Amino acid sequence: MQLENVSREALGRAAYEALGGDGDMPAVAYEALTAEGRKVYERVAEAVITHAGLHAPAEDVLDETAAVSAGIVEVGGTKFMQDAKGNLIALGQIKPQRVLEDEMVRKVMRFAQDLSAQISRFKGHTFEDLAAFQSLLEQQYGAKAGGPKGNATFSTFDDSMRVEVKIADQIAFGPELQAAKRLVDECLKEWGSDSHEVLRSLVNRVFSVEKEGQINRGELFSLLAMEVEDTRWVSAMEAIRDSIRVIGTKAYLRFRTRDEQGALQTVTIDLAAA
Repeated sequence: MQLENVSREALGRAAYEALGGDGDMPAVAYEALTAEGRKVYERVAEAVITHAGLHAPAEDVLDETAAVSAGIVEVGGTKFMQDAKGNLIALGQIKPQRVLEDEMVRKVMRFAQDLSAQISRFKGHTFEDLAAFQSLLEQQYGAKAGGPKGNATFSTFDDSMRVEVKIADQIAFGPELQAAKRLVDECLKEWGSDSHEVLRSLVNRVFSVEKEGQINRGELFSLLAMEVEDTRWVSAMEAIRDSIRVIGTKAYLRFRTRDEQGALQTVTIDLAAA
């Protein structure tokens, strides 16, 4: 029997029995496990299969096939695809490359959505583990492990691996920002096009995305660090500072491990940086 014809449930049951449940022998029947408990053993079995280079269970193949063909609907024995306006177009009237493109996108999106859900679960479990450890420290010492704003670093005993929690402020800008922009524009206009080229370039970068009242926040703080002896400029910088409003905080996770040379390397999870 080939593995592609084996269901997830059968694989999970085999993994449960092979691992002996919670002890040398299964403590309870596989059917008595919770749905989440059974999924754990299903994932264990699938991980073993994947590392062995074997085929995925039949359910995965069926799920992928269903996702790929989801764009095709059948009405009265005729197959159609729905266009962006909601019209049903007969499959025979659609160019083959557009049908293939539709199938390819649906296939990729299925994996993307599954991966997104997996990362979301991983993030939730990670924060739960860190919170449980923090709670343990609070019970023992009466204080949290961490620095300002809740930043904290957790490491292995040999410091070869680290989990870092970074708390960043989420900021918005008030109406003072528009007043600052007008003062800055006045300064640049009076100074002329041949002066303060570096400063002018920085200002253009800061306000280059102001189509919806937004600005380049990274460049903004570089602008605030510039020292210019002009009362209007000073007032503009003060207005920018007054416009900054903290509307909340967000926690970020970073995972790091040491390479053979002892340098810390970040474990990449961000698709853009992978």
